[in-house]
Amino acid sequence: MKIEVSEKALRWFKEEVGLEKGKKVRFYTKIYGTSPVQEGYSLAFTIDQDSNDAVVQTELDGITFFVGESDQWFFNGHDLFVEYNEKLDEVEYKYIKPWKWWSIDMGKSIEEILSKKILTEAKGYLT
Repeated sequence: MKIEVSEKALRWFKEEVGLEKGKKVRFYTKIYGTSPVQEGYSLAFTIDQDSNDAVVQTELDGITFFVGESDQWFFNGHDLFVEYNEKLDEVEYKYIKPWKWWSIDMGKSIEEILSKKILTEAKGYLT
């Protein structure tokens, strides 16, 4: 699992939340709400300087974004992409399952791997 935060989302965190270098943002599971990865649960964030239980984190401009061990289950193997939604003036979350190249039968020719049939099979890993 990994976390990626877009430049626009980072700017939003700085301007709207007032984050500065040295601050830490914890993404955590919230009961109720909706998400494409867990029915009945959604994702939220809080400012939390205690990242000792972080299972994944990324740092941008001195600000750490992380997920704690107790919330890792929520992502169900998906990576977290934090984007900025200009229409709503807020951050939004995208969940993308990493493409597992090793799951494709490597006994196939490059033409078959790049064919629509193989890419269709692999598409399931992208959502």
